[in-house]
Amino acid sequence: MIVLNAQVPVVEQLAFGHDGRRLYAAGMWFGNRQFQRANHGIDVWNLSGQPGPAPRLLPDRVVNGFVVNPAGKWLYASADQYVLRDGGTIDSGYFAIDLATGQATPLGLTPYPRQLAISPSGDWLIGCGCVDHDWSDTRVVRWRQPSNSPPEPERE
Repeated sequence: MIVLNAQVPVVEQLAFGHDGRRLYAAGMWFGNRQFQRANHGIDVWNLSGQPGPAPRLLPDRVVNGFVVNPAGKWLYASADQYVLRDGGTIDSGYFAIDLATGQATPLGLTPYPRQLAISPSGDWLIGCGCVDHDWSDTRVVRWRQPSNSPPEPERE
């Protein structure tokens, strides 16, 4: 039996990678724990022998939800920074994370209700949100996932 220790103190989200060799865990996005830095980010384990978690993905953000691309290379997350700026605006967004490098690319939409869906083939990602924090401009966006670059918005 393998016992995994999470860096995230309260785990509420778990997912296996596309090949079953990686495990991802993220904390909760509501309540008082969202402001605790220790509950930010996504822990990653390589289940084929790595003793501890790999470097945390999105370490400075509260992860509201995430999905793993079933074709491999990408993980997508809805996340908030919760750093109050300019009168209390919260920095929120959808991100595509390249699992080979850990690089997070913002996808240009403020998430609401902070959930993502992915097609079984991994070719399409769908999210709902608004543009530039203008909630009167809420839309559903579909991103096409090219094989070697971050997703591109295709339809609103």
